[in-house]
Amino acid sequence: RAEKAVLYMAQAGEKSLRVYSLDEAELRLRQVVELIEKVPGCADDVFLTDVLLNLGRVQYFRADMYGLIELLEPHLQKVEALGDPKRFSRFLFEIGYAHVFSANPETGIPMLEQAQSIAEENDDEHTIGLVKMGLSWGYSTWRQNNADARRKIDALCEEAERIGRKFDDMWLVSKAIVSRSVLHSIGGNVGESNRHALRLLELSRKTGDPRAKSMGLWAMAIFDSINFSHEAGIEAGSDGAQLALCVVDHTISELGKSVGLIMSGNVDEGLPLAEASFSLLYQRGLMLPIATTGPFIGVGLV
Repeated sequence: RAEKAVLYMAQAGEKSLRVYSLDEAELRLRQVVELIEKVPGCADDVFLTDVLLNLGRVQYFRADMYGLIELLEPHLQKVEALGDPKRFSRFLFEIGYAHVFSANPETGIPMLEQAQSIAEENDDEHTIGLVKMGLSWGYSTWRQNNADARRKIDALCEEAERIGRKFDDMWLVSKAIVSRSVLHSIGGNVGESNRHALRLLELSRKTGDPRAKSMGLWAMAIFDSINFSHEAGIEAGSDGAQLALCVVDHTISELGKSVGLIMSGNVDEGLPLAEASFSLLYQRGLMLPIATTGPFIGVGLV
């Protein structure tokens, strides 16, 4: 009976995750983990690993990097012991990616590089694409970001996007494109930043996936706001927040909007929005948007 129950609940949780019903997905997937703990032998460690990876993705969509790390890291040795390099490298990617986003690159980047090495040794192209995308965020934010570095990071993103399209992984494709937009926004190349954000809107139009559009809008909100196109940034942030299917996109959209409001002089509206966004992101460990926008909010408040 328990064997059938965990299978049914895992399938239900995965279906809910696909449509961003995150409360339902988390409820079902945590029930699976709890039942496996209560009834040893009702599922093997391979099954548990896949459930944990889906539950980890729920934490990502909730912008909860600390929660993702807390969930997955205790199981890392068990996953390694499976002797399944594909699942182990994927586990390393998820944890390393969360460390990068939670401002712990000293741990995250080596984990991503280890995942890449394992994936390359086993011809696991999909995980290679995920890792390249993850490394692009780590290198652009926590390593030197000069013109030569941006060319190398651009190449990582381009290859990650190609692999994502090959495997029909639109999450990977979208994250690779938005990484390039943010990269060039940080580097002051407004034209390239805007071009990649618009590519996300086009991707959404072609695939029918609203998440790509939401990500494109929050990217536009950030670079418009920090490049003195405040009204455009405010509008993009408002539209992105309204369209967002998950906490991560909604919060970053509102953060981009808050930058535009504050830098345009509307501190009374912008500051509470920024403080609320910062508070949620800080508590959950999603530090990259704070690192990107914080200086501009500071300038706007001077």
